[in-house]
Amino acid sequence: MATKRAFVLSMALVWMSVCHVAQACKPTLTTVLVFEEGSASLGRDQIALLAVRLDHFRRTYPHLDEVDIEGVARNTAPDARQLAHRRAAEAAHAVRALFNGVKLHVSSNVYPPELSIHAGNYAGIDVVPPMKDMPDCAPVPIRDFKR
Repeated sequence: MATKRAFVLSMALVWMSVCHVAQACKPTLTTVLVFEEGSASLGRDQIALLAVRLDHFRRTYPHLDEVDIEGVARNTAPDARQLAHRRAAEAAHAVRALFNGVKLHVSSNVYPPELSIHAGNYAGIDVVPPMKDMPDCAPVPIRDFKR
């Protein structure tokens, strides 16, 4: 029994180290845009934040071509699904205006307040850089592996 437990533990540690290396090789860059309670309009400060972050992402990863956007509302807000959808659309409009030419994946979700940040009044924007902009995370050649 102890041998089986040790094996399972060692496999879990190996898996965690593999996942950590994979994450280091392909980081997700996230920006959170905060909305006023019940609103789907971005404030000037949030648009300025988005412009600075997208400019940084573009300079760091010049081949960036996809962005994931999630509009969020808390489940206790009036017409929560529609509010989340409008927030996602507003964030998508801002990204399109500032970051022309990228493919957008837009979604909207409703969460209970205890499971969300900023009381559920936000849109999350995730940018995953393409592999060609990433450093070589496996500099040691693997025998019989062709790139």
